[in-house]
Amino acid sequence: MSELSKTGVGTCFFCEAAWAGLAEMLGLSKREVEVLQCLLLDDDEREVAVFLRMSPRTVRTHLERIHKKLAVHSRIALVVQLFDVHVDWLCHASPPSGCRLNSRLARSN
Repeated sequence: MSELSKTGVGTCFFCEAAWAGLAEMLGLSKREVEVLQCLLLDDDEREVAVFLRMSPRTVRTHLERIHKKLAVHSRIALVVQLFDVHVDWLCHASPPSGCRLNSRLARSN
């Protein structure tokens, strides 16, 4: 994954406001959110470490904390839970008009 694809608003699964809401709801630190964003872009731990300029061990530590906070045991379960929480956030918050998932949900209803 190139660095260009990780920069700028709207390049990740969720918009910036959604990540802030998710972090608050789930009790995640800014660095944990950054690790999650990279993982959702299908990076492995080594790629995350290089991109975020941290050691692979630090990435694993962040992942262990994330898994513990969200009570999940696999990357797939983590992704599913993030989407579930995001959909819940969309239903109870006022997401920005540029939120792509919110737009897609609105079209499907």
